[in-house]
Amino acid sequence: MQGNKEDKFIEERRRGLSYFCEKVAGIKYIYYCDCFQLLIRTKGGDIEKSLEAMPTPSTLEKLNIYKQLFGEHSNKENPHDLKAKTNSFYVYLKKSEKELKLLKEDMREVAAAKRTFNDTLSKISWLG
Repeated sequence: MQGNKEDKFIEERRRGLSYFCEKVAGIKYIYYCDCFQLLIRTKGGDIEKSLEAMPTPSTLEKLNIYKQLFGEHSNKENPHDLKAKTNSFYVYLKKSEKELKLLKEDMREVAAAKRTFNDTLSKISWLG
C-alpha cells in the first residue's frame, strides 16, 4: 500500500515538473538559455555535472546573448520619444495627484454629510 502512495506522489511531482517546464519553455529568453536547454536535454539526472562542465561565458558573450534575446525590443522606440513620453506621463501623474487630493477632501465632506444625515434621520425616526 505504501508503494502505491509513493508512486502516486512521484507521478504528481513528474506532472508538476512537466507543467512547469512547458510554461518556462514558452518564455523565449529562458527557453534559449543554455542552462535550460541542458535541463531539458540531460538524461539520467546528472545535471550538476553537466552544469559544471559548461564553460562560463565572457562578459562580451553575455552581452551578445542579451542583444540577441532582447534585440527585438531595443530599437522600436526612439530614446527621445521615450523620454518625452515619460516626462508627459510624469506631468500627468503630478496633475492627477493634485486632483486626487481634492477628490479625497470632497469624499471626506460627503462622508461627514452622510453621517450627519443618518444621525438626523435616526433622531426623526425616534421622535415619530
